[in-house]
Amino acid sequence: MASARRALAEAGLLVAGFLLAGLLAGLLWYLVWAPAPTTDVYLIDGGRPLFDRDVIFRASGLYFFIAAAVGLVLGAAAMWVLDRDEVATLVTVVVAALLGGLLMAWLGHLLGPDAPANIDPTVEHPNGFPTVEAELSADRLVVLTAMPGGATLGALAVLLLTGGRKAKRAAEPAEQSAG
Repeated sequence: MASARRALAEAGLLVAGFLLAGLLAGLLWYLVWAPAPTTDVYLIDGGRPLFDRDVIFRASGLYFFIAAAVGLVLGAAAMWVLDRDEVATLVTVVVAALLGGLLMAWLGHLLGPDAPANIDPTVEHPNGFPTVEAELSADRLVVLTAMPGGATLGALAVLLLTGGRKAKRAAEPAEQSAG
């Protein structure tokens, strides 16, 4: 019973750590991305603002870089510290990283400008088309895979490089009694 409580407390601590990291990473994502890129070019068909492709890629690329790095470090640290049950720790790391990554994307989007509105390009604008800022968002696939992927790689790297400390501790008494 005490072991189950401890495992639940460790899982809660791990989720809280990834959520806090997601908040900080979302803030960092916004600060590195700001100021928002602007455009005054609109598509004739539909009146949607037209941003350069690198502007859109930059937001997703920054998200990926920050989220994967945070996930890698936290995943490795979690597997190093919480090694009683490697499989349960790995599953908790992946779920916690997914929640942290979603929180990071939400916070960055919340801090950044709103999505630019469409205009009617056929209407005469006295000062030319209005200038708008790009919204801060990342591709859905990037949001769902960056932080969990980095966390999984970090956790698995610790398992592979240390050989799983739980397995080593289980083998130690047998080796000592044989010697």
